[in-house]
Amino acid sequence: MVSKKRVILAVSFVILFVIGISFFVYNFKEDTFSVKTFLLKSNIPLGGESISKVKIENNEDVTMDFNIHFTNLENIVFIDDSEFTLGPNEEKEIEISFKDNNSEVKVYLGELIISNKFDDKKIPIVITVENKEPILSIIHSVIPAYHKVYPGGKLGVDIKLYDLDTLSVPTIKSKSYIQNFQGDILWTNEQDLIVDGSKTEIVDIPKDWSKGNYILVTSVNYKEVESISTYLFTLSDNDYDFLQNFNTKLLILIILIIILGFIIILFCLIKSRDEFWIELKKQQNKELKENLKLIKDSKNQIKKSNQPVSIKKKKIKNLNKSKKKIINKIKKKQATQKKELKHLKRKNKKKEIQNRLKNWKDQGYKMFEAEEEIGKVVNVKSKVDKWKKQGYKVN
Repeated sequence: MVSKKRVILAVSFVILFVIGISFFVYNFKEDTFSVKTFLLKSNIPLGGESISKVKIENNEDVTMDFNIHFTNLENIVFIDDSEFTLGPNEEKEIEISFKDNNSEVKVYLGELIISNKFDDKKIPIVITVENKEPILSIIHSVIPAYHKVYPGGKLGVDIKLYDLDTLSVPTIKSKSYIQNFQGDILWTNEQDLIVDGSKTEIVDIPKDWSKGNYILVTSVNYKEVESISTYLFTLSDNDYDFLQNFNTKLLILIILIIILGFIIILFCLIKSRDEFWIELKKQQNKELKENLKLIKDSKNQIKKSNQPVSIKKKKIKNLNKSKKKIINKIKKKQATQKKELKHLKRKNKKKEIQNRLKNWKDQGYKMFEAEEEIGKVVNVKSKVDKWKKQGYKVN
């Protein structure tokens, strides 16, 4: 027998679980708009320009107003349509122009911010202005052991220097720095790079650096011709990101299975708790139904008899009075049974409850109340004999 406290505890647990899953699903809901571009990165020659395209889609069923602006990219980025409206599920492709007006080899960092009244999305932008005819080429390659970068960890890259001309020097001095997308330079270093060779750069990342996007810039200057290269990296948590590395669909399926399992357990608990009440109610309803049927059959027996009409009416009138008495007696008895069952359930006496239900069932078939009242009015022996033939335990 499952106690009431356990059922309440199970129900409470399921409710809390469902609330937790609802919160989980809410945080995975679709954004009001989507942008398929995650990074804008472009190399442009001194004094040159380039164009990038970004597609924006309205995911809502209503018209939405959008606004576009940039950070830290003054005098280099241009856009014709910074404010526009999209209808339900409508999309728009915007063109963004980047133009070098400073004639300076340099790396520009900033963000494209797309927003409506509900959401905003930030897309990092890396624009590298370089010489039209560089003498050297710099390439950054991540060291596999340092693929994941986090605050308090290390950044590891190989810096390779390639000769695009015919140089007679074995090494060239280089400058490197790490910058965030707010324009702050957080780390600098100078070292000699081997021409047509590589050098490993290991950087200790301070614990107080915020999670987000950063860029490592390396430049060399040979005979007043500067060459520059960038490496974008992201600081993230050191812990294993379960939601990022786990198949989302499989995760949702597991959650649904768990919810279904708890619902089944809860159903079994409730069913186990109420099975005795259901059985008692079933017995009591049948008992009352059989007693009322006996009264109805007795009335029919009187109507079919050869007795005078006046006597028939009197007996039927008395039967109607007896019917009320029978119903009252049965209801009182059933109320006592319910009270006793509740008492036994509280003491968790499952075996005794089963025996008591069997006894009450047998007593119900004997129909003492109906026999006592109806017997005063009409002979019910024929009806009782009929029940005995049907297998009922009738005294």
